Amino acid sequence: MRVLHVHSGNMYGGVETLLVTLARHRDLCPEMEPHYALCFEGRLSEELTAAGVPVHLLGKVRVRRPLTVLRARRKLADLLRREQFNLVVCHSTWSQSLFGPVVHSLDLPLVFWLHGATNGKHWLDRWGRRTVPDLALCNSQFTAAMLLNIYPDVRTEVVLYEPKWSTVR
Repeated sequence: MRVLHVHSGNMYGGVETLLVTLARHRDLCPEMEPHYALCFEGRLSEELTAAGVPVHLLGKVRVRRPLTVLRARRKLADLLRREQFNLVVCHSTWSQSLFGPVVHSLDLPLVFWLHGATNGKHWLDRWGRRTVPDLALCNSQFTAAMLLNIYPDVRTEVVLYEPKWSTVR
């Protein structure tokens, strides 16, 4: 299964640590082939490249500059047409808002991964609400409850970030 993870790439924190961890430990799920589409180069793109996974750059995007959004959307559409991905995962309301419509237009399954709490009132939440994903992933039950503020009718799965050794007793 070829999975494209879409994210901004201009910051480095918990979401980015998860993406790098997925890349570094992809041998734990060999049937899944992760690819990454980022808008910005930096620490995240460097660490993903060092981990040996494909990193596709969409170009720097500023929402206040609509042409940058259109160019990045066009690059994503070209990538999705050129490569054969089974699904696309957007890791923030920013990437969901900007790139979710492209994924839907090409009739690919779209997954939204919510990594933190939201009240659904931020302008990105409202914009992202316009493109409903096929599935939502959340990092906790608490976050899953917050997802209802954006997507009340979307099937949701909770994926806990647990160290490998915590399951060994």
